[in-house]
Amino acid sequence: MPRGVLVVSPWHRQYAEELKRQAPGVRAAGCAGAGDAPADLSPFDAALAWKMDNALLERWPALEWIQLVSAGADHILSLPALRPGVAVTSARGVHAKPIADYAIMMLSALSMGLKSMMANQAERRWKPWGWRNLEGRALCQVGMGAIGREIARRAGCAGMRVLGVSRSGASGADEADSLFPADEIEEALGRADCVVLAVPHTPETKALMNAERLAAMKPGAHLVNVARGETLDEDALVRTLDSGHLAGAALDVFPEEPLPADSPLWGVKNLIITPHVSGLARDYIPRVCRVFVENHGNRARGRPLKNLIDRERGY
Repeated sequence: MPRGVLVVSPWHRQYAEELKRQAPGVRAAGCAGAGDAPADLSPFDAALAWKMDNALLERWPALEWIQLVSAGADHILSLPALRPGVAVTSARGVHAKPIADYAIMMLSALSMGLKSMMANQAERRWKPWGWRNLEGRALCQVGMGAIGREIARRAGCAGMRVLGVSRSGASGADEADSLFPADEIEEALGRADCVVLAVPHTPETKALMNAERLAAMKPGAHLVNVARGETLDEDALVRTLDSGHLAGAALDVFPEEPLPADSPLWGVKNLIITPHVSGLARDYIPRVCRVFVENHGNRARGRPLKNLIDRERGY
């Protein structure tokens, strides 16, 4: 039978309070990380975690299940102290709608030249220009999981033609006009006016958008990354934007977060930077806790866990 849950997050108090509301019978405690974790971890066989480290895992033999608050699991799966018998589940699905909102917003902002408009406002400069809306444009949606399919659906509602790229080339048949397997990504990139990255971080997706694939994009296209920073070659992106081959990009994720103040990305004129907020809608914590409570009940009843991570695939 399940015992207690330790919430491991800088926002552990908010998560614990929400768990009390949704599941009063679940015994929960919290910490920000290994530094302030309870000395005795034996009462806890489950974790609701944002990030974890080896120091905590090494002294937690009672741990049987980690429910992540994120869709990605790469930061957990890479830890050497993660034992094979520990089940890892993600919060896949809770981010789909807010991240889709963000992606469509950024595609519109890039098309309008919103960053330049805001600069003009700061300078009290009146300079109108025409812009092209999303209707009739082609979107290459790289990654057709829950997030990618929702972005594709929203893009279709906006009148865009959607070219979906997935590992199998089969996921997202209901949301995309055309589907491409991962090994045909260059063809899809070359047909698209806009590209959105929404793939998990795995060895196969590391630097997925490298210099060659950025060059394969249509001249004047826009790029939005809501995946992981590691899926994009940042230096190549800077060169591609500076050269004018791409008209603009929006990044919400970076290999190093917070993004260092001396990063060259800050100075790129046609780049919008946001601090990994695309999924952080105000009801984020209640939605994640609902996933945890459902899986907590599944464990108690011996049922399969929702969003169980396949360690071989990485998601």
